[in-house]
Amino acid sequence: MTLNGPVYARIVDEDELELGFSVQSKNTNLNGSCHGAVIMGLLDSVMGASILYRLSAEYSVVTLSLSVNFLRPAHVGDFLIGRGEIDGQSKSHVFVAGRLKGPDGVVATATGNFSKVRRPQGSARFSDVVKKVLNRS
Repeated sequence: MTLNGPVYARIVDEDELELGFSVQSKNTNLNGSCHGAVIMGLLDSVMGASILYRLSAEYSVVTLSLSVNFLRPAHVGDFLIGRGEIDGQSKSHVFVAGRLKGPDGVVATATGNFSKVRRPQGSARFSDVVKKVLNRS
């Protein structure tokens, strides 16, 4: 996402995070709309971030599966806002639904299965890092 971004973050409430992204010409396909791989990458990041925002510092996550539905195109200049919602979890897996909205409505939806993995001791909690960075902005 570093190459495709910048990606912006916003805390909606204490327990919810949104990621935003402005489509640039470097993100487009031959038809001039935002490339599907960019949309998939953003949804993957949105859903992963929504999990990490809620997990304790001892865990990170990796994507096991991702299913995306493309509903409408996004074009250069469109600002896309993504949210992820945890549908359920087990001891080792988290199931998430994601949605990416543009100025004309929902661009894409996704569902994903993420695996919890232990992080090294002393790692900062993702939500604390996000809050610290946003307070500097």
